[in-house]
Amino acid sequence: MRGYINECRRLSDQSIAAAAAEQAAAVQLAAKEHVQMDVQIQQLFAAMTPAQRQRPFTMAELLPRLSGKYKALPHPMLVGAALRRLNFRSVRDWSVAGRGARVWVRVDVQS
Repeated sequence: MRGYINECRRLSDQSIAAAAAEQAAAVQLAAKEHVQMDVQIQQLFAAMTPAQRQRPFTMAELLPRLSGKYKALPHPMLVGAALRRLNFRSVRDWSVAGRGARVWVRVDVQS
C-alpha cells in the first residue's frame, strides 16, 4: 500500500512540475509575441470605417478588443496612455444618454 501511495505522489509531483513548466513557457511565448499597445490600437482603427472611427469610444468598448502582455485584457492605464500618444482625448459625455461617462475622442491635428 505504501508503494502505491508513493507512486501516486511521484506521478502527482511530475504532473504539477510539467504544468508549471508549460505555463512558464506559455507566458514567455506570449511576452515574445506581444504587440505594442499603440500598434494594436492603430490596427483596430484601421479595420474600422471612417464613420466608426469618428465616434467617441468608452474604455469598456476598447478593452475587449485589445490584448494584454501578461493577461487577456490590457490594463486601462496602458490603453489610456497609448490613446493619448495617438491624439485621443478623454472627455465626459454629460448628455442624458451619456450619463457623464468618460469617452475617448480623436483630436484632429491640423498642420
